[in-house]
Amino acid sequence: MTPTGVLIRIEEAYESFSPSHKSLADFILNHVEEAAFLSAHELADRVGTSSSTVVRFARSLGYDGYPAFLVDLQSLLKWRVTPSVKLRTTLSSLSEGENLLCESLRADIQALEETLQSIDIEAFGKAVDVLAEADCIYLIGLGISAAVVYSLQFRLRRLQMRTMALTRGGRDLFEGLLSIKLNDVVLAVGFHRPHPEILTALDFARSREAAIIVLTDGPFSLLAQKADYVLNAKRGPVQTLTSLAVPMAVVNALAIGVARRRAKQAEEAYAWVEEMQTALGINGSEPGSSTPSPKPSP
Repeated sequence: MTPTGVLIRIEEAYESFSPSHKSLADFILNHVEEAAFLSAHELADRVGTSSSTVVRFARSLGYDGYPAFLVDLQSLLKWRVTPSVKLRTTLSSLSEGENLLCESLRADIQALEETLQSIDIEAFGKAVDVLAEADCIYLIGLGISAAVVYSLQFRLRRLQMRTMALTRGGRDLFEGLLSIKLNDVVLAVGFHRPHPEILTALDFARSREAAIIVLTDGPFSLLAQKADYVLNAKRGPVQTLTSLAVPMAVVNALAIGVARRRAKQAEEAYAWVEEMQTALGINGSEPGSSTPSPKPSP
């Protein structure tokens, strides 16, 4: 059976499921990364059913028991879901006649609601605290995650925070981390199958006693296992093309949290930027006659 066979079995049998089995199927299809590492009891707790129902669910799919089902589910995570596979799965899942924009927005809304229910508020607050007090913030994100990194870096720089964006792997990533030290913070962004060099980078950051924050799609991800603070950002089923709406919302909240912690510095920095824009005639303003005052010191 191909790695996605377990999902295909669930989808093909879905209409014949009992309500409790449909609840299990919905959870697994939308939270593969988490479900793959849950015991029958833990999965039952997540869905609000019994362990025996979970075992019967696995057997209804043709497995001897839950452990055999779990092996196939975990093998899915070891298999690389290529962009072409994601594209085909996404296109095949679209409803006939449904407005594509509305369907995409509904998927983002669902992911936002799931994140709101699952994110660790205490970890978020502590992440804001360590970011606000950091000497330098190293932001790591490869591939599509680079967009999240650049968004957060833009806002943190406006707050006069020292940042370094590391969005290229290999040698560039490792050389960028050479100066990391105690009182610095590493924030890594990664989903589903994190790049191996990010895991190595986090090990190095740990050896330098830097605080580690990860933004990922579940508490059982490989990135989460190496972090001090885990911020859960649901993006939807792993086998489909998903947006960055949730990760962007989370990092925006982080930036606002840091701004609140550093209100005086934030106000000074934003006022200076506005003064420069006015003096240079940016955004429709006429150039000023006076020389802008120096940028405030961090």
